[in-house]
Amino acid sequence: MFSLFQSLFSARSEAVGAWPEELVQEAIDRAVDGTDPRLRVLAGYRKRLREPVIRAVDHVVRLVNELPPPIAVNAASYREQACLRAMFASPERMLEVLARDQGLENARREGLCAEQPVTAMLSMRMSEKHTLGIDIEDEVLKRDVQQTVVSFDAHRLVDPCAEEALTRRALRRRAFDHILAQALDDMALRRSSRKELAGQRELLQRKRVALKRSGWSFDGARAPAAAPDEAALERELADIEAQLEALGPDEKTLEKHMEMLVAALVEPDRKLWSVERMLILDHRNVLRAKADSVARELSVRELHDARGARMVMLLVGIDLALLPRPDFFRAAKRYTG
Repeated sequence: MFSLFQSLFSARSEAVGAWPEELVQEAIDRAVDGTDPRLRVLAGYRKRLREPVIRAVDHVVRLVNELPPPIAVNAASYREQACLRAMFASPERMLEVLARDQGLENARREGLCAEQPVTAMLSMRMSEKHTLGIDIEDEVLKRDVQQTVVSFDAHRLVDPCAEEALTRRALRRRAFDHILAQALDDMALRRSSRKELAGQRELLQRKRVALKRSGWSFDGARAPAAAPDEAALERELADIEAQLEALGPDEKTLEKHMEMLVAALVEPDRKLWSVERMLILDHRNVLRAKADSVARELSVRELHDARGARMVMLLVGIDLALLPRPDFFRAAKRYTG
C-alpha cells in the first residue's frame, strides 16, 4: 500500500550519481503507488520504469542541490539582504508573517524544538503590476511614468526541519511527488468513450484530491489548519486503491497510464523546473533598468511546473526564539468577522 508520508530520500542521496539499488526500487514503488498501483500487472513494469525513475531522481536531487544555503531571517539580515527587503515590508512584518505560518505551527506541535534553529523553504507568489507613477529623470520630476511594481505575497514555509539536510531531503521527495502528481492529473483527466472507465476516472480524481489535501507536493497555497491525520489519509487512499483494484485490470487503459507515467519521469524537466531571475528593484519595489543608490539587484529562483504554476523559493534559517507567538484565535476571529 502507498505510504504517503514515508521517506524516499536519505543521507545517501546527497549528490547526483549512481544510486543504490534499494533507492531505485523504492522510487519505482512510489511512482506506481502515487499514480495507478494496478500498473504492477503489466509485464516488466519495473524494467520499463527503471531508467525514467533514475532520470527523475537525478533531476529532483539536482534541483534541490541548486538552492543556495539558507538565509537567516532576523533584523540584521533584513538590512543586508535585498531579497528580504523586497519580499517583506519591514523586519517586524517578516517575523510576524513567519510566526503565523501554519506549517511551522504544525511542525511545532509535532515536536520541533523552539531552542534549536529551523530550516525551511519559504515559498511566495511573485506578481508584476503595470501602473503610472512619479519618477525623476535627469533631475526632473515627471508624472504618469509607466512603471512595473513587483510584489510578493502568499508566503508559506515548506518542510520546516531542525537541520538543513533534513529540509533538503524532504524537498527532494516533495519534488519527486510533484512530478507524480502531474502524471496522476494526466491519468485522471484522460477522457475515454468506454462507460466502464467512468468509475476509474472518478477514483483517480478522488485520489488526486486526497493527495493534494495532504500537501504531498508543492500544490496548495497554504498548509492545512492542522497537521494532516496520517492514518486517516492513508485509510482513505487504501480504500480508493481497493476500489480501483476491484475494477479489474484493463490492459489498454493501464498501458496508456504507463505511457503517461514514463513520459512524466523520462523528461522531468518538462514537469518541474527552476529559473533564476535577476531583478533590479528600488525601495518601492519598482523594476529598474540599472542599479543605483536606491535600486538594488537581487536574484530570485522561481519554480515552475507544466500546469503553469510558479512560485519563488528561498531557503531560510529561522531562530524560533525571535518570532512573536501568534494569536491564532484573534486571527481566526478577524477572518470570520
